[in-house]
Amino acid sequence: MTTPPPAGDAPRSVLGAVARGGALMLRDTLLNGGVLLSLVVGVGGVLTRSFPWVWLGPLLGLAGLIVSFAAHRERVVHGPDGETRRTRWPSRVIWVAAVGVPVICLLAMAAMWGQPR
Repeated sequence: MTTPPPAGDAPRSVLGAVARGGALMLRDTLLNGGVLLSLVVGVGGVLTRSFPWVWLGPLLGLAGLIVSFAAHRERVVHGPDGETRRTRWPSRVIWVAAVGVPVICLLAMAAMWGQPR
């Protein structure tokens, strides 16, 4: 789950809190969907037994898993002043990962299983 924002960045109204919560839920759902679709592409690539997908499917699947998990993860770093801070990717990068991984996986599945036999 996503860590709540600091108190100084809190929404000023109930509608703002609902909107922020909905956006975070959508982003986390897309990231979790990217993990699932990456697994499908990875396993499906091996099961197709066609030459390019046997290695390309697992490669795309592994890359999607890494990107999705990295977007979820927050790091704790120690600054030069000795203070502990939580860092993560910028919000727009996380959104690009959240939307991009499922789209790439769906395109890969369409190419993988849409081929005439």
